[in-house]
Amino acid sequence: FIISGEKHPEMARKFLAGREQVWVYALKIMKAYPLCGVGVGNFLFWVMYDQYGQDYFHDLAGNQYLTFSSGIGILGLLVFLVFLYGIWVEKKGLDKWIFSCVLIILLFQSHFWFSEAFLLFWLLCSLNYRKKSRVFIRQKPLYLVSGLIVGVFILSNVIQFGALHPKNWANEVKTVYDYGFWYQEKDSRGKLFSWTGKKAGIYLHLNEQGKSKKIKLFCGAPLRELKEKQQSVDIYWRGQSYKKLVFKENQEFEFRIDDQFHDEGFLEFRIEPAFNLRRMGLSEEVRDLGIQFYYPE
Repeated sequence: FIISGEKHPEMARKFLAGREQVWVYALKIMKAYPLCGVGVGNFLFWVMYDQYGQDYFHDLAGNQYLTFSSGIGILGLLVFLVFLYGIWVEKKGLDKWIFSCVLIILLFQSHFWFSEAFLLFWLLCSLNYRKKSRVFIRQKPLYLVSGLIVGVFILSNVIQFGALHPKNWANEVKTVYDYGFWYQEKDSRGKLFSWTGKKAGIYLHLNEQGKSKKIKLFCGAPLRELKEKQQSVDIYWRGQSYKKLVFKENQEFEFRIDDQFHDEGFLEFRIEPAFNLRRMGLSEEVRDLGIQFYYPE
């Protein structure tokens, strides 16, 4: 969509300011990790880490080229640009004009985040594709340069892999690394909890005895309105089934992870069914909710 600066000056300023801010985040990543970036899909996690405790603009880089460079580094961006150029020079007439428009649009959006847009991009790349006879290039310098770029890219990723894991960023700022949880709320006793969605997970660190802090779940679903009059919660620890709960009434359940062989890992929850109070006609609450999760204190 287009925001008119004349008709809606305040909206236009906010729109441009937000885009400028996420560009700053991406450029900051490129400066800190020029060769390998922070890893595909880690842009938002890095921003949350870098801006922890401050107000920040929660969005992707707003530029597909910056998204690639912040995720896989300048070397990865270079390979992507070479690929685009190879496609562009082969296009003719209207196809080239359309493809050029797409490349310009990518300066202002991170559309590849959406699978539909990514599929459309590949379809545009394949339009009027003509298969050519295979040509073998026998230029040793080209092979050497290509091999050097690939080698540097792989080596930089191997060296930085541990440091660039979101769990380490979260641990460094003393917060939790999780997904699938809604914002924190307080119950009637003033205790903080978060509703989960249908699936959620949190990264836990165990103590020296291989035990976690106490974890509490509370089934707050309108069980009478559910088809089976119950709600099940499958709990997974490090990808393996750990415990299965079936709630037939609104109650809480407390447990600890006990693992003598690992000192950290993901604790995941899969809830069936999740529910939406608005669709059920019970309230104006629009979120899809699973179960109430109390963060370990």
